[in-house]
Amino acid sequence: MSFTKGHGIRALSITGPNGLFISQAVDKVLLSAIVSERGYVKLDDEQFEKLLFAFSPIISKVIKLTSTNYYTFLGRYTYSGDRFVYEPYVDLMKTVTISITKKSVRIAYGENKVRLKRTRKGYTPGSMLETLGYIVRRLHGSNA
Repeated sequence: MSFTKGHGIRALSITGPNGLFISQAVDKVLLSAIVSERGYVKLDDEQFEKLLFAFSPIISKVIKLTSTNYYTFLGRYTYSGDRFVYEPYVDLMKTVTISITKKSVRIAYGENKVRLKRTRKGYTPGSMLETLGYIVRRLHGSNA
């Protein structure tokens, strides 16, 4: 999984054994799709746009918390149905843990911890978890 945040650019990609989910916004042009061996499916639902922009303030907190110079965060993810955990690298050998449940988003980096309950626009962690679950199930088959 990777997330990129730069001036006018947001990009989220999640890989799985059955394909790749991508969502990108560049200067207000948005595209979300799932790409697989069979081709691609464009995803027009606003839930994917909301997911992309909900990750932006989370990554801003990560940047502030870790004082990193990165703008693209690559790391592993796990999904268990009631929790999505993303562990992006913030330095050569250091990761931060972002844990999303129905009630909150928790960011942990060493002794530092931040807990978020919703975005400024009212997007909830529960909605994030639901959308991420849909994506993971599509990328891993129905077993995830």
